[in-house]
Amino acid sequence: LAKLSGYPHDPAQNDCAFGHLTSGGTLANLQALRLAFALKAFPVALRAARPPDIELPESDWEAFNLSRSSAIALLVRWRSWLQALPPAQRASWASRCERERIEWLGHTEFFARHPELRPPLVLTSGSAHYSWPKGARLVGLGAEQCIALPQRDMRVDVDALEEALARAHAQRRPVLMVVAMLGTTEFGAVDPIDEAVAARDRYANRGLGFTVHVDAAWGGYLATLFREPDGRLRPREAIAAQFQRFPTPAVHRAIAALAETDSVTIDPHKLGYLPYGAGAFICRDHRAMSLLAVDADYVFTQSAAEDYLTRYRQLGRYIPEGSKPGAMAAAVYVTHRVLPLDHERFGKLPAQTLHGAEAFVARAERFAHDCVDFVHACIPFPPDSNLVCLALNPRGNTQVDAMNRFIRRLQDEMRIDVHQPLQSREFFGSTTTLHPAQLGPDATRVLLDQLHLGSNPWDSEDRMLILRHTIMNPFLLDIENDISYIDLYFEFLARRVGCLMASEY
Repeated sequence: LAKLSGYPHDPAQNDCAFGHLTSGGTLANLQALRLAFALKAFPVALRAARPPDIELPESDWEAFNLSRSSAIALLVRWRSWLQALPPAQRASWASRCERERIEWLGHTEFFARHPELRPPLVLTSGSAHYSWPKGARLVGLGAEQCIALPQRDMRVDVDALEEALARAHAQRRPVLMVVAMLGTTEFGAVDPIDEAVAARDRYANRGLGFTVHVDAAWGGYLATLFREPDGRLRPREAIAAQFQRFPTPAVHRAIAALAETDSVTIDPHKLGYLPYGAGAFICRDHRAMSLLAVDADYVFTQSAAEDYLTRYRQLGRYIPEGSKPGAMAAAVYVTHRVLPLDHERFGKLPAQTLHGAEAFVARAERFAHDCVDFVHACIPFPPDSNLVCLALNPRGNTQVDAMNRFIRRLQDEMRIDVHQPLQSREFFGSTTTLHPAQLGPDATRVLLDQLHLGSNPWDSEDRMLILRHTIMNPFLLDIENDISYIDLYFEFLARRVGCLMASEY
């Protein structure tokens, strides 16, 4: 997974990446917050401990805003300095620094001792997963510090990101991390990861250090299409030759920039096609992980010569869980050994789903043309991945609340009914809501025009209900048997729309 992300993946390298499996993306995102917070606060604790012969930042503000690489370099110098001391002094100095850390003091005492500092912000996309405000609560930051940025065309608005960072810099408000999405859970959209990385580097030079985490829980495995077997990034032209629209230049730039980020969440139980219970967290440089270690003598043993592999065999020291089953770890390992994560092997699976998504978009356009007498239909925004949404508004309707009622009635025939056998349904489908703030004003106006909604369509509801389609099955286009389940779905949809319009829904 580190190789897939473009991270250093040879344990012989000093800055080799580190990763571990979790129960899902929520726990992986929590681990990203834990690690980023520990690394951000460590230089402040070291200043308070004041070890001699180590060059330290001149102020708490400077210490709290080191770049990731500078903070790790300081941590490495500290560890080397400790190792050179006699055992008794080493233990004394290690304890002295530990008792200044935020993990020891807690937030209240830590920030009381360092009044120049304030709890840092987490800047996320407006479509970020709900695990981010949950994680902010769990690490003690509070959900108020988790700021959802405005979007433009379903992706984080780069101008809004710049404004938020400029405001934080001007107000001396620390930023913990910027979270970019590689495939939002609801819409499959890909944020401009390259712009987030550029902003991180730009603001590090201005004295506002933060990390960039990519929540690729949904879309991480799409990166297999971008990797050669040796890990090199494929040029966009080579990938695009397989498809009609994928990947856009923006998506290719985003996935190329994955290698320059600080940590990533990828879920094998999504596009990795494994059962639930398999998320993954990967950080770009394993050396920061020592800050998360919690020891128990009856479980863990210390080694005088801890190399990479020796240290992480005792995984429970570093991860949120204590005990955890190994079956899913074995399943992920075997899957990736049988189908390595490159375009020649594993990449063939998501490639088929992208072909399905492109066929779905083309069929949706035909559906919109064929059913124009009953309904106005459109793809509300161009998909970045294999998750495609569809907006439907009954002909003659000009209000969003009536459109939403229509979609709810439509989905009644696509949801599980516990009183009926599964076979009573031809298709299962899900819905989600679309808020104008996610599209931005220009794209919202275009969508309202496509759906023939009025100039003031928002009545009692401020969100638009749309159909959401996860094109994850690589066999929706059964060429051998000349069956297109996508065609069958749209034929079913046309019948349902006709019935609802006849009954005035």
